[in-house]
Amino acid sequence: MTSRECIDVCCSNSTSYDGSGAIVIVNWNGWADIIECLEAVFRLVQFDGPVVICDNGSTDDSIINIRAWTQGRLCAIPETNDPVIRSLIVPPIVKPIDFFEVDEENLKDFNQSNVGTTRLFLLKLSKNVGFAAGNNAALALLRRNFDIEWFWLLNGDTVPARESAIGLSAQMRHATEPTITGSVLLEYWAPDVVQACGASYSPLTGSIKHNLEGFRYNECKELQAENIRVDYPIGASLAVNKLFLDAVGPMTADYFLYHEEIDWVLALGWPSRATITCQSLVFHKGGKTTGATKEAKKRGLTADYYFMRGRILLATRYFPWRLPAIVAVSLIAAVRRFFRPTSGGFKNSMAAIRDGLFQNVGKRK
Repeated sequence: MTSRECIDVCCSNSTSYDGSGAIVIVNWNGWADIIECLEAVFRLVQFDGPVVICDNGSTDDSIINIRAWTQGRLCAIPETNDPVIRSLIVPPIVKPIDFFEVDEENLKDFNQSNVGTTRLFLLKLSKNVGFAAGNNAALALLRRNFDIEWFWLLNGDTVPARESAIGLSAQMRHATEPTITGSVLLEYWAPDVVQACGASYSPLTGSIKHNLEGFRYNECKELQAENIRVDYPIGASLAVNKLFLDAVGPMTADYFLYHEEIDWVLALGWPSRATITCQSLVFHKGGKTTGATKEAKKRGLTADYYFMRGRILLATRYFPWRLPAIVAVSLIAAVRRFFRPTSGGFKNSMAAIRDGLFQNVGKRK
């Protein structure tokens, strides 16, 4: 296919619920990634629950284009020729797909009784409220209107493997306590390479490290286990059960971007009780949704601001006795940005540190 116009469609999609799981995907100006993700979501094995796309006030005609995809007038085109990725996206699933649109004005009137077996829901917000608030809005809609036992939060720039829901569902069904888990993230551009198997967090310095990053998936003996303990799962693909939401509540929207998943884990207690479900594999483009990467020198100024501010906010909330050390680490990082060719890095970093210390939260003013 050389066009986004859909000509031939195949592969069926289920329209019945098993009543256990649901998927939430937050979108902001990323419709091409979203429809690519949806192609993979709607061919998942042993998953037929509701899927909510929460649109954060996109200005790129995302809703129009997602509608066109559901009607078979627009096709998802993989950004790679790798056969592993392409097999999850093409050929397209059968269209049309029933969907139901909900906005802030008619949200209170929405209920499951008037949607039948519809699986796809487009929740339209009027402005960009950030990662956490977008997820929270979708979770609230699901919890009010469906009997869901577990909730899978996916980034729009991910492509889940066909069997990636099976392990998550099994762990959640057997859980008798609040549970948060995540998927093994593999590189979208190099599907045999691990992007992250969860991450480690240091309360001493506020630093994070992606576990097993860069390793070949087939060479990682750790991933042969059913699940492994981690400090936190990466927010690109994480799942929580109803017991977790009952115990901890929704994500805090203070960060706007980054650190929300660490905060969620810490709210349950430290040391972490989070895991990675090793049989759940998700291919991730890595930072495309937000313009960020884990490497500070490759982050844009907006992403770098939220990342640095979030480190201060997190320490203030959970490890206040470590705040002087974490501020010192952040100041050193800011000085390093002064010597980079990117203009404004130092000033941007100092603003992030200031706003973190003065608890200026949410979207940057």
